Amino acid sequence: GRARFHLGLALCLSVPARPDLERGVRLLLEGMALGLRMPTDLVPDLLLVMEASAPDLAAHLAEQLLERVGESVLEAVAQTDTARRSAVIADALVQRARGAGRSLTARTEDWLHVLPALQVQGRMPEATEALDALEEAGAHGLLVPNIEYVFADEREYRFCKAVIEHP
Repeated sequence: GRARFHLGLALCLSVPARPDLERGVRLLLEGMALGLRMPTDLVPDLLLVMEASAPDLAAHLAEQLLERVGESVLEAVAQTDTARRSAVIADALVQRARGAGRSLTARTEDWLHVLPALQVQGRMPEATEALDALEEAGAHGLLVPNIEYVFADEREYRFCKAVIEHP
């Protein structure tokens, strides 16, 4: 099982053709079903490679990782382009960002990660909530450079401007 799991990792990281990627994902999921753990530090690179040739498989794998591994993998998944496409990942980030038991800084980081996904997915009420949370964090002086960076990106800024003008 361990060898097959590592073969799955190698297949997914080697930028293969789609059939090999499908096989790699299947081997990874089979290995996780046997109790093998996905190295969290490999997740962003794994999804980045897969995103280039099979974004749907990358999203499927990210969602399965979240389901099987839990919230511990969310941070690694949140910073990938795959997270923008996945409603499941966005839902998990929104839920975690709303968690009152977490610090304002941690919640702000979640909102920063999920805002682009909310934009792509057209989830305006939640995007408005994210912008409100970012405004609150900025007023407290938290992660101001990160927040400014989001607004500096013209694609993000146009979206944010639309949300602000038409909440």
